Amino acid sequence: MMEAVIGLKSSNDWVTAVTTKHPISVRVLDCNAQAEDVMRDLVEISLNRTPLDDVVSTIKEHSCVQNVEVDPIDKDRAMAIVTVKGCMGCILLDKTDCFLVSSYAREGGELEWKLIFSEKKNLQSLIWNLKDGGVDVRLKKITSLNEKEALTERQERIIQQALALGYYDFPKKIGIRELAEKFDVSTATISETLRRGQKKILSDYFEEGRR
Repeated sequence: MMEAVIGLKSSNDWVTAVTTKHPISVRVLDCNAQAEDVMRDLVEISLNRTPLDDVVSTIKEHSCVQNVEVDPIDKDRAMAIVTVKGCMGCILLDKTDCFLVSSYAREGGELEWKLIFSEKKNLQSLIWNLKDGGVDVRLKKITSLNEKEALTERQERIIQQALALGYYDFPKKIGIRELAEKFDVSTATISETLRRGQKKILSDYFEEGRR
């Protein structure tokens, strides 16, 4: 299987409209079909000090939006359910063989999709159909899932145990020597295992943050 990251901009998309007008970010957590061309988007909105009422007003003003339900989480975040009619991207995605892993938009109006698919023709078909529908699409990245480095089972087990035992606390509740003894390995081995695992976790975190 393959993974792709694509950027999208569309005048027919409320996420593009609201992140173009306001310095906010929107993460689409889920979307489901209500009727043939009606979708409901579950989203998390990071306000970045923008008044929530202003953001909601902009969403409601969009021609495709039928309804907005908002629930503030704290002073700078909110959850919302946005009912949309005629969202080209959502409709095409619902009919494709590509699976949406994440959907995120920052200030500037570009929506970024991370997709999983089994054949390149599936991605090509989605991109062509989006472009035919007036959506500006940019392919940012495409990789084989087999090429993606993941935590090994051993790395994950050791890091989880180190976290539970307080190795990452300040001050530490357990040192590197005691941790090595628990796994019956040398301190050099446990240190190298932790370093490699931490590097992978941090790389994934900052890569996701840039998106």
